[in-house]
Parts: sequence; C-alpha cells; structure tokens
Amino acid sequence: MKCKYHKFEKLSSGQWLPSELLTIMKMNIVSVTPHDVIVADTTDLTRPSDSLQHDSANISFCYPQINVERYFYDYEYDNTLRKRDVGHIKLDMDENAYYKSDTYWNDNRYVPLSEEDENAYKLVDSISSETHLDKLANLTSVIINGYIPIWIFDMPIDFLAKLNNREKLRLGIGLETNARMSKYFSLGGFWGWGLKDKKAKWGIYAKVLVDKRTDFRVMSGYSRNIGKTGSSEPIYSGANLFDPETYRQYLGSTWEMIGTEFVDVSIRPFSNFMFSAGFHVSNKKPMYDYQYAVSNSDNIIVTRNDFNFTTLNLGVRFAYNEKFVMTSTGLKSQGTKFPILILDYQRGMNGVLHGEYEYNKIEANLSGRYSVGEKGRFTFELAGGYIDSDIPYPNLFVPLAGYSPLTYFAPRAFGTMRVGEFVGDLYAYVFLQYDFGNIFNRKGIFRPSPSLVFNYGYGNLINGSLERHLGIEAGTMEKGFYEAGFLVNDLLGVSYMAFGLGVMYRFGYYSFPAVWDNIALKFTVTM
Repeated sequence: MKCKYHKFEKLSSGQWLPSELLTIMKMNIVSVTPHDVIVADTTDLTRPSDSLQHDSANISFCYPQINVERYFYDYEYDNTLRKRDVGHIKLDMDENAYYKSDTYWNDNRYVPLSEEDENAYKLVDSISSETHLDKLANLTSVIINGYIPIWIFDMPIDFLAKLNNREKLRLGIGLETNARMSKYFSLGGFWGWGLKDKKAKWGIYAKVLVDKRTDFRVMSGYSRNIGKTGSSEPIYSGANLFDPETYRQYLGSTWEMIGTEFVDVSIRPFSNFMFSAGFHVSNKKPMYDYQYAVSNSDNIIVTRNDFNFTTLNLGVRFAYNEKFVMTSTGLKSQGTKFPILILDYQRGMNGVLHGEYEYNKIEANLSGRYSVGEKGRFTFELAGGYIDSDIPYPNLFVPLAGYSPLTYFAPRAFGTMRVGEFVGDLYAYVFLQYDFGNIFNRKGIFRPSPSLVFNYGYGNLINGSLERHLGIEAGTMEKGFYEAGFLVNDLLGVSYMAFGLGVMYRFGYYSFPAVWDNIALKFTVTM
C-alpha cells in the first residue's frame, strides 16, 4: 500500500505551492500454514523482531514501512509562464553533482542527516559491498548504454563481436574518448576481423557536442566496413541489449564492402523536432556475384560491379511531447506516448567527388506503442519509400528478411522472407504486433506472455528493369506479401533475460506450394 501526504506553503506572491511530499510505502505480510491463512497489516510494527503468532503459524516482519521525503524550496514563481515555455527537458542535472564533497552536501542539505539516516547509509553500503551490488549496477549500465567505461575511454560492446551470415563471427575492438577527457569532443576508432570472409574492417571518427541544450552534434570520419544491401546503418549502433531492435543487425542479408567518408550534423532546435544533415562519399563493391548492365548494343553487354555514390542526406524526426533528461553528455530521451514520424531525403549527385548516379530517394516512417488495458500493448509501424531513377542494386530498397527454419524474432523484419528475395524502387510496409502481457499473473522464471504479429509488404521496380541487375534472383512484390505469427514470450526467465518461442506463417500470392516452406520457427529474447 502506498500513501502520499503533501504540505503546502503560501508564498509572498499569494500563491500556494507544495513544500514537502511524504510517500509512505507499507507492506502486507502473508503467511500460509497447513491449516491457517493469516494476513496482517504491519502499520504498527516498527522493529524487525516484532511478530504475530496464531496457532502454528508464525509471521516475522522486517522493514515493514518505507518513508520517502521530498522537499521543495527556492521557488521562482512566474504567473506569465506558459506550458510551451517549459520545453522538452524534464530534468536538468548539474554535471558536477557527482563530484561534490560530503562537506558541500552537509552545508547545502535542506534537512540534516540524523544518526538513523547515517546508519541506514552504512547498512546499504555494507550490503552493497558484501553482495557486489556495485558490480551488478556497472553491468546494468553496460547493457543499457552499450559500452564499457575504461578511464578516459568508452569501449562500445558493438565492436567486440558481431554475428552475421557474411562473417559468421567478427571479433574486434573499439575505443572512444569520453567525458573524463572532454565533455564536448571525442575521438574514436574500431577494428575487426571476420572469421569467415577473412577481411579486416576499420574506421576512425570524431564527434563534437556543440551545444547540449539543443543536442547540436557534428560527427565526421572514414570507415571501411561491410554493410547490408539497401540499408544505411551508422558506424556503430550504440547497442542497447535491452532493446529487441538490436537483434535486427544479426539477420541475414547480402553485403557490400563500403568505404565511406562522411560528415553528419544533428540538432534539436525545438522541443518536438530533430533535424539532421549529412554529406557522404562512398564506394560500394558487392560481395556477391552481381553485375549492373550499363549498356547493351550489338549483342554486347557492358557491366560493372563497383559503384561510387556521392549523397546529400537530410532528415527530420517529429516526436510530440518527447521529454529528456539533461546529462553531462547531452540529452537522454525519456520517450513519448505519441507516434514518432521520421522523414529522410537523399540526393545522389553525379560528377561531384566521383559520384556517378543522380537520383532522389525519399523515405517516411511512422511508429508508435500503446498500452491497452492493464497489461496489453499494441505496437505498429508504417513505412514507405520511393526512388525516381534507375540505379544499381546496392542503393535500391531491399526488404529486411529474417527467414531461417529456426531463428530469433526481430521487429520490423519479414520473418518468412528469404534473403534477397525482393527488390524495388517503391515500397510500403506495415508491421503490427499485439502483446497480451502476463495474462496468467505468473511470477518467477515462467511467466508466459502471448503475442500476435502481422506484417504486410508491397514493392515494385517502376524506374528500371530487373534485366539490368545480373547475378541476382530478386523479384518484385507488387501482389502484396503477407505473413502472420503467434509468439509466447517469457517462457523462461534467467536474470535479466527471458526467452520464448513462436511461429510465423507466410500466405497469399507469394506463399510456397509446400506448407512447411511457409513456416518459420522463432525464439524471442526480451529484457
């Protein structure tokens, strides 16, 4: 049970505002014996040794009540302040707060620590030391933030190991200077070696945080890395292992070796909008048997498999009422309950810094997540794109395919589609998922959570011809691609992770004659 009590004070301006907030959390203890069931309210029990006894049942109580006290002071009241003036920063943390001495806190603490408070801190510290809670907290930070802090460096876990169908396993290392060296400037680099393709991948980059409040950032660098056909992925994702989106990078694909020089800029000048711009000069060489026919005359076909692109990239992200926490390294999103809209535009430039293809590429994405009732959750994503010119396969739209007889489930991917099965310069995708939550109210390692999935895809090649793309067997999906699935998450929970199983089924025009070929078994990973 939780109770809240407020205390208000009247300011000199005549306004009443809260000065204290007391939250009391009380625990009810339940003990079951072979013959008796006893429920006791522990409100009046104050010592760990207090107990109630009834026949053969004994109930012992430890720490039955927790009080959380908050104090509000040094108000600056302005009755002209409007809601839109508050902005998108929910909490602004003093970047030096962590380094303040005990003397500073003793001089500025609104309510001095009592002997009981000091003993409580000592108890927590001793428990933390004995049970290694500090190490557990560090591990949690690594999993959430995606890097391991080492003195003035951060080591992104993204670079330590990668799994994909091209390299099988890549081992490597990456380092990036952190705020201990500079709060506004960092240098980074990575190196990795694929065990299957036996090729090195590497990159160097620099980042500048120009302004924290608008999250104005500039990043520039060079990388020689492999990339998925039709995708534009960052130099590293800053992987959050709690996020199922992370596992999309492990899905199968066709790959190119890409050398890229780039400059990217992003800024959040308004609370709901983020703008980005980039200039990229890239060379892409397919790592599969592909040739692009550049001419066909007198029964002679001239082809090439090495492509140079110079592109200007513009983007805008709109997230209404998204809130942020200001940290020493910039803004950290707290999310929003409204849908998020992302628009991207890419201009290919012929004759600029070795660029060979002129085109316009537009993509739009609308996604959202909503709670339904106490436990249900509905997730959706609508996406579409268009390219106005005939360009080589590496820069066309290739749907993210996730088929294998047994593989992990990844959101925003087609679980029964084969790698390289479809291509287009026009597409529209729909991804829907409804999670029923823990409908059985189970606790412990077994707490099944069923989920329904439906995916739809449309695509076509309207500004070119498949005959120009030699060596691939991709088609178009103008008839519409359909699949649905049933997942049961959290069948087994271990520490941070929970695992489940599911099945996806492909139907409609592009289904296969054999039923088993339309089925893909999935396992799920949730955090």
